Amino acid sequence: MRISQYAARLLANDIGLRDLTADELEQFRVGLEVEAAPRGRHGNMNTIAKRVADNLDADPGYYEKLDYWTAYATDVDLEDL
Repeated sequence: MRISQYAARLLANDIGLRDLTADELEQFRVGLEVEAAPRGRHGNMNTIAKRVADNLDADPGYYEKLDYWTAYATDVDLEDL
């Protein structure tokens, strides 16, 4: 599922995240795409947005690391990332 910057900003505002930097918003948007993907978790978008916010609060690089470890687990050449 592709989520626009605008949709990510609206969801962030809905859950109380109003002062995100451009980089933080992009990480939030990527997290929304990961969590809302068919292989991801299910739930309504506000629930997914809260989960993403919790993951990024715990580790701001959560979704970058997830990409790395997913590639590692599937034997993708990490040099190409």
